[in-house]
Amino acid sequence: MDGSIYRPIVLDLVLEQVGTFEVSLLDGEQIVAYGVGPDDDALAFAVTAADVETPFGQDEQPSWATFPKPRADRAYTASVLRPGSDVERITLNDVDTTFPRLQPLPGGEVLLVGTRSARREDGSYDLNGRVFGPDGDLRREFLLGDGIEDVQATSDGHMWVSYFDEGIFGNFGWGEPGGPEPIGAPGLIKWRPDGTIAWTYEPPTGLDYIADCYALNVARDAVWACYYTEFPLVRIASDGSIADWRTPITAARSLAVGNGRAAFYGGYNEDADRCVLLEFKDNELVELASARLMLPAGPPFTGETIVGRGPFLHAFDGPRWYRLDVRAAAL
Repeated sequence: MDGSIYRPIVLDLVLEQVGTFEVSLLDGEQIVAYGVGPDDDALAFAVTAADVETPFGQDEQPSWATFPKPRADRAYTASVLRPGSDVERITLNDVDTTFPRLQPLPGGEVLLVGTRSARREDGSYDLNGRVFGPDGDLRREFLLGDGIEDVQATSDGHMWVSYFDEGIFGNFGWGEPGGPEPIGAPGLIKWRPDGTIAWTYEPPTGLDYIADCYALNVARDAVWACYYTEFPLVRIASDGSIADWRTPITAARSLAVGNGRAAFYGGYNEDADRCVLLEFKDNELVELASARLMLPAGPPFTGETIVGRGPFLHAFDGPRWYRLDVRAAAL
């Protein structure tokens, strides 16, 4: 996984700003995670500056940037924010989730997921999926497995969860001799709203199993994913059937699909900030252009979070929320 396909940038694609969380942030708050729901509604997860620095008792380094613990050493207070002209806030107390993923659920609920879950020698484990009501109260919690890469929910409250290599092959007590197989062994799982498994990925003939699911896009009519080892693009229909395309793209972290086009963002080394546009032709994906994402005012986008949902790449830079529509990207 140490290769790179370098593509000279041939065009700039300007992002459209669609919202901001600025008016919702209190003094001293910082956003540490974002989520985009099935209706292209964005959420942000904000904590105080003190909790950004040492929420897990690792005083020697900023804990949000170190190897994640399954749970924080001490509980903290967090806020779930929605962008808009009015303050929309859900306050969550006594949270110990590390490196969170979040999604809006039906009825104003919010799903908060920790990326790690440890299994102990006595068979107990961390429940890392938690659902909060609009009032901030915890309503239910369940196990979603260790080594979570991404989480995207559907309009009816199902949860698609992708896993990276440690969640697939084992760590933190999962996958040990004599123990249970890691929950995330399939690499991609559809969960019901109650936290039970509805569907697991099995590769079609000619494709390898998932070793690391790099990119996930839960669109309204299908689910798209791209994974290591060969980085195929797969489309999972509502009936569970799978179609696949070979791609020239390596290690993209986000993808968007719409109107016969696909956009892949990210990659190894020099490709880390590349956005590659491709076109579906028969059973192939043909590269159209390599691009750089630009902010409306002109400088390149340098944020760390890009989320693919349907035909959109959602880009977050601090409190500002931008978007690129792959269907309308001018070549």
